[in-house]
Amino acid sequence: DLSEAHAVAEAYHGLLDEIAARGLDGEISLKLTQLGLDLDAETAFTRFDALAAHAAEKATWAWIDMEGSAYTERTVAFYERARAKREKVGLCLQAYLHRTPADVQRLLPLRPAIRLVKGAYDEPASIAYRRRPEVDGAFLTLSTQLLEAVRDGRARYVAATHDIALLERMARFGTAIGLDPTRMEL
Repeated sequence: DLSEAHAVAEAYHGLLDEIAARGLDGEISLKLTQLGLDLDAETAFTRFDALAAHAAEKATWAWIDMEGSAYTERTVAFYERARAKREKVGLCLQAYLHRTPADVQRLLPLRPAIRLVKGAYDEPASIAYRRRPEVDGAFLTLSTQLLEAVRDGRARYVAATHDIALLERMARFGTAIGLDPTRMEL
């Protein structure tokens, strides 16, 4: 219920204060349903915006985690609205969804911050790649596009995978296109 969503928001505000008090280099990331998206989307936006403002005051970022495919469009639209208002907000996208390349293209004009994961939910083949080679290929293709956007000053990109071979390929690609290694968040 909304009181639980309020408690979650308050916990994240406390976390931001604790990160700053300890001098840590940390960023927050949360699911919109934690803030009550299913109950009242406008209240969820108000809560997220307050967290994003607090994060910016503490010189850090507020990230939106991606949930299952039933939430993808709402989450991308929510991010567009949040990004129009604040600079230090980011969005997690899932490489295995067939729609993700279009989402990246849709978001690039906003100079987004995107954290790319392979995919965390059991989605049907009609909307998501299911085999590892396909997922890895999608991840790599999107990563190269995002690294080029970082190089050109059009995005922040965070690769969120433990796949060392993919990370090494992305690092080599970033170097090959002249991207300063300190700007690669791999």
